Amino acid sequence: MFYHLDFSKIKTKGEERGVDSARVNIEQVPVATSILVSGISDDTTHDAIELYFESSRSGGGPVERVDFIPQGGRAVVVFQDAKGL
Repeated sequence: MFYHLDFSKIKTKGEERGVDSARVNIEQVPVATSILVSGISDDTTHDAIELYFESSRSGGGPVERVDFIPQGGRAVVVFQDAKGL
């Protein structure tokens, strides 16, 4: 179930109340759609990374693209939307 949150109300109430005796500042941040994966073995393929992160068994979702650097053992996986994270 999806609930719409009114960020301005949350910000106002949170900043008015504070936490214990501390004042708080609440800021909204953008939603990420990508992750950095490191420690990938040399024999892993671009396709294997994409298939893994698209698999529902691994909790993934539709992948927009994979930027894979085999020599560094790293990849940036960009999902079509943040729900894939």
